[in-house]
Amino acid sequence: MKMLRPSRPRYSSRRDANQAQIVSELRQIPGIKVWDIAMLGDGTVPGDILVNYRGKWFVFEVKTEEGRLTQMQVENRDIVPVVRTTADILLYL
Repeated sequence: MKMLRPSRPRYSSRRDANQAQIVSELRQIPGIKVWDIAMLGDGTVPGDILVNYRGKWFVFEVKTEEGRLTQMQVENRDIVPVVRTTADILLYL
């Protein structure tokens, strides 16, 4: 009898080109913890990175200068800030 595997959620493989650099730079700053959450929810999770600093949690949507927002990102940008550089993130922390 053939065993069936539960289906796995589909993950978006597309990342903004600057995301890895931003995550790397944030991880160099003492006291900042950062998680890449872009692959969660196949585009249904608002935000690309989750940051913890001084006990507070922040979610950010990372975009390049040319990056366009999806409809969900437009609807949530007052809750999930759109950032393009590490310096942009530091302004929120």
